[in-house]
Amino acid sequence: MTKARLAALAATLLAMPLPVTAHQVWLEREGGTVRAYFGEPVEGTRERSGGLLDRIPGPRIFIEDPSKPLPLRRETDHIQASLPAADSDVRLVEDSLAPYGRVPEQRTRPSC
Repeated sequence: MTKARLAALAATLLAMPLPVTAHQVWLEREGGTVRAYFGEPVEGTRERSGGLLDRIPGPRIFIEDPSKPLPLRRETDHIQASLPAADSDVRLVEDSLAPYGRVPEQRTRPSC
């Protein structure tokens, strides 16, 4: 391979986008229980207590009113709450983390 072709190949490889991964918080629901996980769902990574899961210090899981959170239980690899109604919409808020200079409307974004 000539130097010119090698340089072109190297430039092509360097210009290719690299996969970017970022941790997410997601909810999984099973009957009357909801579990909040922190990690990378695509890779099947779930952080554990005693590690990065503890970076979520004050989550609130609620049905309708964020001022009325459900009682939470921290487990080995998730945070869990029991739901009073199986067909209700469930949400999680963690507002004790630093906003990193963003306005409140930009602190969280749902992923669907």
